[in-house]
Amino acid sequence: DQGARIVLNGDPGSGSSDDPYRQFDTSVFSAPNYGSNGLESPRVYMNLPAMNNFDLSVAKQLPLGGSRRFEIRLDAFNVFNTVQFSGINTTANFASAGSTVITNLPYDSAGNLVRTNGFGSVSGVRAPRQIQLMMRFSF
Repeated sequence: DQGARIVLNGDPGSGSSDDPYRQFDTSVFSAPNYGSNGLESPRVYMNLPAMNNFDLSVAKQLPLGGSRRFEIRLDAFNVFNTVQFSGINTTANFASAGSTVITNLPYDSAGNLVRTNGFGSVSGVRAPRQIQLMMRFSF
């Protein structure tokens, strides 16, 4: 038995933007009606933000005679320090059953930011640039 599922009335991807508080079009959602069987909308209709990651490694080996050598290596993860969102708040609170009024939007009707964790806003960010240095002596 399925529970009620949020009703999709359009394309949520049509309203996406670079604004971390407006990651998809929140106006295309409405609450399910009483007696809903949860089949008004598809089960999967959105994906998480794309991941754009570029890693780089640079290594140098220095021979020290015989079988001995010294290696130095620098690894950089997310070398261009690209901001990558890892999660979006997909929990909508509605005024009532069947309503299109979402009560937990990030912006109020005047356009003021009132909830930094509202419906459609970024809820997680992947790690920034990380650099590690490794040195190894082999004999």
